[in-house]
Amino acid sequence: MANTKKERGAELKARIEQSKIEAKQEELEAARIAAEAIANGDEEAKEIIKQELIAEVESREFQEDVKEEVVEVKLSILEEMRKEQQLLRDKVSFLEQVQDKGRVSNFLSKNKKQETPIIKIRLYNGHVVLSWRTIEDDVYSDMETGKIISKQTISLILDKKGEKVEEKVSLVAFNRNFKHQECRLVSTRTIGNETYYTLERIDNGDVVEINTVYVN
Repeated sequence: MANTKKERGAELKARIEQSKIEAKQEELEAARIAAEAIANGDEEAKEIIKQELIAEVESREFQEDVKEEVVEVKLSILEEMRKEQQLLRDKVSFLEQVQDKGRVSNFLSKNKKQETPIIKIRLYNGHVVLSWRTIEDDVYSDMETGKIISKQTISLILDKKGEKVEEKVSLVAFNRNFKHQECRLVSTRTIGNETYYTLERIDNGDVVEINTVYVN
């Protein structure tokens, strides 16, 4: 009888194991139905099987809960690691940007072209005025009429197709008719106490050399 009970118990345990495999972890009701089917009306066996299955299901559910908690911890750690990695990436990106900007700035500073100064010269009747000087400066009041009489004449040295040509004009006419022309500074040279600019006209590219006294 004892052997029969043992054999029956072994058989029941084997079938329980099979039921454990077939029963889903989370479906406790399905486990109970399986227990009743296995016991086949034997209340004692049914109770034993049911308790075994219930215990197994609960154990597995507990293990799943533990696994989920462990996973949550791991995800939390992973999230922290991701944050740290992102911070590291941001720092690296920042350093690269600073480095790149530094390189760009350094490159530009080394290769930066000096801003070419704009120098203005005077044109009279379309010709560059290289210099001028006063040759007559007589201003007086007419005693009879009370008018101010002005006799002011200057001598201009004009650049006419590369030749220096002198032309005498009244100061009033010159002041009324001269025009400014912008030029780029090409070079500078000094002769004694005087400084000369070599200039390139912006309007036509012609090059002219002029004493710095007569510019701007």
